[in-house]
Amino acid sequence: MGAGASKPSAEEVAQRYKKCAVVASAYRGCVLSSEAGGAPAACASLETQLLSCIAAQVAPDLVATHTKCVNKAMSMRGKGHTACGAEVAAMAKAAGKAGLWPPPPSA
Repeated sequence: MGAGASKPSAEEVAQRYKKCAVVASAYRGCVLSSEAGGAPAACASLETQLLSCIAAQVAPDLVATHTKCVNKAMSMRGKGHTACGAEVAAMAKAAGKAGLWPPPPSA
């Protein structure tokens, strides 16, 4: 999708999420179980994995930057999933501009 392009159709979104079916299914299951009394924060890692998979289709350079950040944070015994918030936000923004984030309820 180029600049100024319209939002993708439901079918186009479904095709993009189909490429991320395994992590999308795990994320959906986590969210559903969290809504039934679990901790919503428990799904944060799966959400980032899903975002990374979706963003890889529209902004692979941002995903590469996030991966480098996580690897660096983990090598310093940090918590990569919390240390790279700016990179996650950039991926979310790019996927959002493409009409692919936040995930649809069926993702």
